[in-house]
Amino acid sequence: MQDSGNRKWYDKFSYIYDWTGDYPYHQVRKSAIDNLQLQEGDVVVDLFCGTGINFGCILDHIGDTGEIIGVDGSAGMLQRAEQRVKKKHWDTKRIQLLEQDLRYIDEDFFSTTLPESHTSKVLITLGLSAISNWADFFDSLYLAAPAGTRFSIMDIYCEKPTLSAKVINYIGSSDCARKVWEPLKAKSLDYQEEWYRPFRVLKVSAI
Repeated sequence: MQDSGNRKWYDKFSYIYDWTGDYPYHQVRKSAIDNLQLQEGDVVVDLFCGTGINFGCILDHIGDTGEIIGVDGSAGMLQRAEQRVKKKHWDTKRIQLLEQDLRYIDEDFFSTTLPESHTSKVLITLGLSAISNWADFFDSLYLAAPAGTRFSIMDIYCEKPTLSAKVINYIGSSDCARKVWEPLKAKSLDYQEEWYRPFRVLKVSAI
């Protein structure tokens, strides 16, 4: 959602993004967040955070001292995320929202973004399928992250260009044929993979 055309699309899409109440992603998101093994005081970098739909579940895990850094390339999505934070009466000191061109990650991204003396976790949901240079982006992200950073990725995958895949790609301005988990799998020493079929009718899986 971060290429110039995608950002404009998601600025418009933000107005209706939450209408479905996160159906059918709810269980998949929860599993992705659970896989971060969050603890009291953790700082979660929520990349492609969109309207902040992950925030509530994250806050349930990180206690009163943890923080969320929500990052997105769409100003419209971040505006909706800010509205969500206010509506839920969450502590704004614990949730930082950043507009960032997510086609690129500088090597000092984490050092300039993260508070000192905190354990960081990185959550990426429905983002790598929506940027053209996703593999290079993840490589840069991984290299920039502090040693020991835990990553969790949730995205859509459909191997064949079926009608179902075309519908998903159109709605999300994405490419769900990408095997976005492979860079993490190749680099990780403790890799786990889970598959879900939230789109049973459309025959598209989430990982």
